[in-house]
Order: sequence, then structure tokens, then C-alpha cells
Amino acid sequence: MNQRTLQRVYTRKLRNSKPTLENIFEDNFSHKDFPIFEYDEGNKTIKVSYQEAKDRIRYLAYQIENTFNVKDRFIGLNIDNSPNWVIAFWGILMSGNKPYLINLRHPKELTKSILNTLNVEYLVDSNRDELMNNLSKIRETVKNDRAVLRSIHFYNEDERAVELKDAIKEKNIERILKLINKSGRSSFEYLQNVYPASRVNSQSLAVGLACADMCLKDTGAFRVHGGGFEGTIQAIVPK
Repeated sequence: MNQRTLQRVYTRKLRNSKPTLENIFEDNFSHKDFPIFEYDEGNKTIKVSYQEAKDRIRYLAYQIENTFNVKDRFIGLNIDNSPNWVIAFWGILMSGNKPYLINLRHPKELTKSILNTLNVEYLVDSNRDELMNNLSKIRETVKNDRAVLRSIHFYNEDERAVELKDAIKEKNIERILKLINKSGRSSFEYLQNVYPASRVNSQSLAVGLACADMCLKDTGAFRVHGGGFEGTIQAIVPK
């Protein structure tokens, strides 16, 4: 079944149903092993299946929910035309928010004015180097170091998700455990979703993580799991 045939089938499904965002998403990404993206990266041709794209979108939506903690808000999409643009567009939608597509050809002052008008406080883009190169200026402008740290977590965690997928495919247990631990520590230190700033005297999850760290030492893996704050601990314990 080729791409055009898939599109006709998908269009017919929508006409015969009362679509919601969720079932539009599920229908659109239901082709699993069929490639949605194919592009060259150096000497390699990279293929991304519908299922892989769907998994990345779900993960990004989860990250947006936990990092920004907003619903039904405009979130700026500042990425050039690429597979990452598609992932980010759907990720914003599936997080319960609305993507504002930033025109990269517009003057910066016009873009800033539009963002202010729409009350856009958060951006999704793919340029971590720009964030780090302008870190001092961003801190001075934003005046919220917690938001800056969460942004750093966001970039790093996206890369770890891809690394973890590869490690699972290769059945590299040592690498899997290392990535889970790195992700967990980043959630604690950068995302800061283990306890709310308003309740520093009650940190049951942090105490649980400290106990897991001392019990497991350099074996297994552990991390905050779920939505954070009121979540649980995930631990992988050797026999």
C-alpha cells in the first residue's frame, strides 16, 4: 500500500466518523512499520517508521506536560521544515496545547510582537547550542533559573530517549541502566519534579530516591516515575 492509497483510506475513515484529536492522531499514525520519513544523514539513509514517530510524539507530549505544566495555551514552534517539525507539531497538540508556527523569515521584532500578543511563554525548538551560547542573556531576560534548567533537561532528555531505544534494540543492559539513571538524575536536578518548591519540608520522594541510591550503590537503576511530585519511584533491582 503506497502513501497515496494510505491517504485515501485515512480520508474515508474521517468522513465516516466523528473525529476527535485522539482518534485523528491514532488513525494518522496507525501504519506502524511503514516509513513516514526518509532522509540522508552523512553517508547513511535514515528511515523513521510511523510507529517510531508516534512514540517520539507521545514522549514529547509527556515532556511538554511535565516541563511547562500548561494546557490549552499557545506554544511557539521554532523549528525549520524537517521531521522534527512534524514531531514537535503533534507533540504540542497531544500535550493539550496549541502550536504557534513561528515564521523563521519574519523579522525578530515582528515575531516577538506576535508572541506577546498571543501570550506565548514557551517555545519548542531544536537548537540546544543557541540556548547554551546565550545562557546568560536568557537568564537575565527570563529571570527564572528553574525554567532554564528545565529547558536544558528537555534537550538532553530527547537525545537520551533515542539512545535508550537503540540500547533496548541492542539488548545492551549496562547501557540501558546507565541511561535510566542519567534520566532520573536529570529529572531530579534539572526538571526538578521530585518535590514542589512550596513544600521543601516534605520530600518523601527525595528520601525514597536517597534510600534507593544507598541500597543499590552502583548496581541496577532507579528514578522518579510518573508525573513527579505525587509520583512513585521506579527501581530496577538485581537478583
